[in-house]
Amino acid sequence: MFDTIFHYLTVVYSTLLLRYLIFAGIGFLLFYVFLRDYLRNKKIQPGFPRGADYRREIWYSVISLLIFAFIGWLVIGPHARPYTRWYFHFSDYGWGYFIFSVAAMIVVHDAYFYWTHRLMHWRPLYRRMHKIHHDSSNPSPWAAFSFHPLEAVVEASIVVVFAFLFPIHPFAMAPFFLWMTAFNVNGHLGYELFPCWVTRSPLTRWVNTSTNHNQHHKYFQGNYGLYFRWWDKWMGSTHEQYEKELAEVQQRSFVAEDRRLEWDTQVRKLWLLAPYFAVGLGLFVFKNAWLALLSFHVCMITALVIHRAQWNFAKLWQGGRLLWLAGGTLTVFGFGWWLSSLAGQYEGYGGRLAGMMEEVGLHGVSLAAFAIYFCAVNPVLEEAFWRGLFGNKGKRPILADLAYGCFHFLVLLPFTDAYYATIGAGMLVAMGYLWRQVANRSDGLALPVAWHALGDASVVFVVAGLLQGY
Repeated sequence: MFDTIFHYLTVVYSTLLLRYLIFAGIGFLLFYVFLRDYLRNKKIQPGFPRGADYRREIWYSVISLLIFAFIGWLVIGPHARPYTRWYFHFSDYGWGYFIFSVAAMIVVHDAYFYWTHRLMHWRPLYRRMHKIHHDSSNPSPWAAFSFHPLEAVVEASIVVVFAFLFPIHPFAMAPFFLWMTAFNVNGHLGYELFPCWVTRSPLTRWVNTSTNHNQHHKYFQGNYGLYFRWWDKWMGSTHEQYEKELAEVQQRSFVAEDRRLEWDTQVRKLWLLAPYFAVGLGLFVFKNAWLALLSFHVCMITALVIHRAQWNFAKLWQGGRLLWLAGGTLTVFGFGWWLSSLAGQYEGYGGRLAGMMEEVGLHGVSLAAFAIYFCAVNPVLEEAFWRGLFGNKGKRPILADLAYGCFHFLVLLPFTDAYYATIGAGMLVAMGYLWRQVANRSDGLALPVAWHALGDASVVFVVAGLLQGY
């Protein structure tokens, strides 16, 4: 597998370092940069480390991971393989054992960590090995692997234990290291993310929390466990204030009160991405139009329910003038005529369209049911979402107008080329803006819903005309 130490270190050390930078980097950017003011209620200890602390944590982590990689080479390199219990063919033990081996490594590592950790708190060893890690008394995610080189050797030696304890496929180390890195970063995150129902459930109450390990850094004693709390429970080493401090942190509101409105606004914007994921997965991954539409609608309904305080449900049935509806009807008929004329320019397009629709599960009864559902339900949900939840009184185009139009690029792409999908998306950006202005002028969504329904119906009639005879 790895014939030279240079080849091994290039691959393995790069993988370990990249995993650390991704996990710790995401935790740092989210909780120490972007969401720092919003989520400060969940900060376990007040205050934040200094820049010098971050640099120290990163430096020692980079060195520690190099030691991890080197220790791994000592037991998996060609010189050591004949004496270890590594196996290299999945068929030797099967997938069931492979999964079991990952779980077994986690349990064994938890015990190994507890006892070596307690040993390193013995005063003669603490100063020489473990103090570097405890220099982070209020740790950040970067402290996950911030060890003195001697401690890094101890931590990495769990791989030596694995190599001689029971058969392990080298690929089983990948999920194991993912688990280890995730727990390590969470333990040093400095924020408590687990809700009460997780830490009080009989099935999950033994999972370690960020508060648990944060107390270890704060008080220097107690809470020696890594993944689970059972060794601390059995050995009586759980800190006496653990339950009290955990409950106190969990009872705090998740978002600081003075930033709640701003937080709701920012989180709400993330829902603009949901339609892209739903339709992208449905049409391009699973190639099923029903799955795309229904998952799209589930996303919209979820957003509308979660943020129900930010929009007025009653406005779905309010507003509108007959004159405006007449104008809207004319534009819809004009659009339908233009669409049918455009498609009619391409000989045999109806047959190609029928094939493309069959590829996404639209034919026969399925197509008829889809058309009815599309015309009856889709306009209501889309207007409630795009113009209800995300609408505002602004006269200028807004992000929701752009997101609405560009989203249809994904919808159109399976049935036409990118050029016409782009034109269609641009037209729908303009329509999104127009419908928002109509909703504002009429103080309701009834007219945009009706206009949208007519537009969807015109598309259905054009498609039905093109499919005749195929």
